[in-house]
Amino acid sequence: MRTLLVASLAVLGAVSGAVSGIGAASAGRIDQLTEHKLFAPDPQRFGLYGYASAVNGNRMVIGAFLTDGVVPQTGAAYVYQRIDGEWIVQAKLIAPDGQEGEIFGTSVAVDGHTVVIGAPGAATADGTRVGAAYVYRLVAGQWILEAKLFASDPREFGNFGFDQGVSIQGDTLVVAAAGPENGEGAITGGGAVYVFTRHGSTWTQTARLANPEGDARFSFGNSVSLSGRTLVVGASSSDEAAGAAYGEAYTYDLHED
Repeated sequence: MRTLLVASLAVLGAVSGAVSGIGAASAGRIDQLTEHKLFAPDPQRFGLYGYASAVNGNRMVIGAFLTDGVVPQTGAAYVYQRIDGEWIVQAKLIAPDGQEGEIFGTSVAVDGHTVVIGAPGAATADGTRVGAAYVYRLVAGQWILEAKLFASDPREFGNFGFDQGVSIQGDTLVVAAAGPENGEGAITGGGAVYVFTRHGSTWTQTARLANPEGDARFSFGNSVSLSGRTLVVGASSSDEAAGAAYGEAYTYDLHED
């Protein structure tokens, strides 16, 4: 099982100047670009196709969180495979239990044969909209729903899986919940990040990363990204009254037991 150990704070402002000349020092150079313009196979006006996207090798997924699913405007995600230089639609993924307002596809992630779709408006059995992450796996040429994941401490309108809120690497998946919103749609913070680990086809939450500042106005979990053993969590705002509204990013190292 994997556990999360000590976090280290990455102060982004301190490194911005150090990387300013990276373009001039780069050994490689791209002289030509080949453009491919993609559309949904079933284009829908105001379906927000392209709101989220992710690519891994020759596989890509594009979210469209207001596209019709099992009911109107539930959301969908399209999986593409690159074949002979062309991107071909493999599947349209929808939530089988989707409801209007679920916004399935507001965030997406892909790694190998696994695709993750964030649906921050997904509801529990009693109708409480706490958000969920849907995990699909390619089995014998078909994309099947492997799991629907909730936070261990779900909060209504907590933005679980919102925007840049999902990332996957191998059998480790992270889902951010940036916290609830105010009446005007702005995230008020107090977020958390949840780590899930797969054993076989079963996903189990193995860690919860709490807001390190303990401040409800600190938007910990605005974004997450996982690569290898390294997890990055964005916190783009904090308590402005305390003079700390500059934004921060935290890095965490994953270690095997």
